[in-house]
Amino acid sequence: MVISKYQDGITDITRTVHFGKPSAHEKACYTAVSVLSLIISICSFLFLLLYLMTNNC
Repeated sequence: MVISKYQDGITDITRTVHFGKPSAHEKACYTAVSVLSLIISICSFLFLLLYLMTNNC
């Protein structure tokens, strides 16, 4: 997933389509989900890296 930061929020490159103008609440929810997804990805990578470093792989 590629995430970009913009003045009005963030976006990722997926097939998310919104018809009409999203409300502030919808924008906030979408941004929160995108940020948490990025955080989970980073944590997963760091956990794997730590595992590999501690098991001499």
